[in-house]
Formats: sequence, C-alpha cells, structure tokens
Amino acid sequence: MNNISLIILASGFSRRFVSNKLLYAFHGKKLIEYAFDKASAFLDVIVVTQYMGIKEMAESLGYHVVMNDHPEYGQGHSIALGVGACQNNACILMVADMPYLKLDTLKEMVSIQDGKHIVICEYNGILCNPMLLPKRYYGRAKQLCNDKGAKQIIGDDTYLTVSLSEEELIATNRKLSLTLIGTNLYCSNSELFTLFSIWRLTLFFNLFSNSFILFIFYSTMFLYFQLRLLNQ
Repeated sequence: MNNISLIILASGFSRRFVSNKLLYAFHGKKLIEYAFDKASAFLDVIVVTQYMGIKEMAESLGYHVVMNDHPEYGQGHSIALGVGACQNNACILMVADMPYLKLDTLKEMVSIQDGKHIVICEYNGILCNPMLLPKRYYGRAKQLCNDKGAKQIIGDDTYLTVSLSEEELIATNRKLSLTLIGTNLYCSNSELFTLFSIWRLTLFFNLFSNSFILFIFYSTMFLYFQLRLLNQ
C-alpha cells in the first residue's frame, strides 16, 4: 500500500469517559495501539491528535503527527488537517477507536479503489468508517469544520463499498463499552441519570440549609451533570 496514506483521527474528547480512552488498556494493549498496529502496513501514516501522549507514541513509530489545536471544531476539522498534510494520491480516513477493524478490510478498500470514486465501509446498508478518499476529493475535505464526519464529502456522488463484519463494528462498540464501564472511566446515559437523581434527592434534604458552601457545591454539581447529559 505504498501509494495510499493512512490518516488516523485521534482528536476526540472521549465525552463518555473520565479520561482519554485511547490510552486505556483494552485486552492488554492501549486502544490507540490497535490503530498503530494496522498502520504498520502503510508507508505513510498521519496521526491527527490533540494529545501529547499519543503524539509521542506516534512519533516513536516514525509516523507524521499533526496537532489539532482546535478539537472543539469537530471531526471535520481533524479530517481537514489530516488531508491537508497528505501528499499521496489517495488516503484512508480511520478513526482510532475501532480495535476489531481488520487489516484485510483496509486492504480490500485499497484493492478496489480506482482513483475516481470514494470507497467507504458499510454494515447492513449503513455507511460507516473507515473511508478511502481519492485526491480529487481533497479540496472538499480541507473545507470541513464541523462534527459531521467524512460522509458529508460524498455528497450526491457515486461510491464503492466494502462490507464490515458485525465483529468489526457492532462488537467493537459493545465490548469496548462493557469493558470500560467496570473501570470507572465510562459513564453511560443510565449511570448519569442515576447520579443526577441521587444529587436531586440529596439537594432536597438540604433545602433549608443556610450553608453558602453547600449552595456552591450543589450548583456546581447541577451544572456538571447537565453538561454530561447534554454531551452524551
């Protein structure tokens, strides 16, 4: 895969996690290392990230790192940064949190690409990551600055597809969530709702307290849980 660049998108905020999930050990490896393992099959690898820890790991492997100073602009901005650094005639856009994605899937994407059409993965008719982008689409990709992802690049154009297995997509999300829920690094919607309910009950029993410190504490907790619920 000499003439195809691999762009690893690793700038996400991991909003469901207390810390950066890409650096969490998942079945004996850090989550980001699964992406780096697949990247070894490519001669040109670009890693877009906001995290110094990931930057250091990527550079130790000889990968080109593009620092994302504005991750709040969304995944579209990460894509624009990665494609802007790409010199090859095609690139694969791959998110960093798909440990079960097979290298053979990436190889199949490369094998069917024709230099004209986008190649994108699909599962049961639903388009999903990763995506192979011919150079003719780089201009569109560089203009992205939102959180809608790569599918918006396609527009009304025709495209080629490669099927993902259930293990690669569905099992990845399920197993990752179940593994991390037991580590206190993950907060599901139901867990946040439970915590929020406990907070409201505790506040009820302190309604008649004159403590200014308690007022500040509960106000802060209210804002925290509201923001976490909105960001799920």
